[in-house]
Amino acid sequence: MEIGAIRDFLRERVSDPPTGAALVSRQWTGVVYASRADEYIAHLHRETFPALRALTGFVSATILQREVEDGREFRVVTVWRSLASIAAFAGEDITVAVVPPAAAAMMVRYDRHAVHYEIVTTAYTAE
Repeated sequence: MEIGAIRDFLRERVSDPPTGAALVSRQWTGVVYASRADEYIAHLHRETFPALRALTGFVSATILQREVEDGREFRVVTVWRSLASIAAFAGEDITVAVVPPAAAAMMVRYDRHAVHYEIVTTAYTAE
């Protein structure tokens, strides 16, 4: 496929939010004891994600993982329609991490604050 055809192909799959309606990515990282990693993933699917799905403005969640020296590091990336939507989940200070006691008990360490990014563009790859 020539470069022009590739560019056209990708343009057809780019999904930009409407002007003034940028989505927001919330990212948080924690390290779980290696022996409890599967339990932590199950907790996210059983407790956290269903609660998030019930909130207006929640779009999606992704779990990233990698092995680190003191356990398994997880980055949880959620996507929201607005900062106000995140406030419904996190509270007035949206940077404060939301870590229930059950999840904290599985952690070696975790970020006390989440970071937020405005999503500029989302591109999809070929199926």
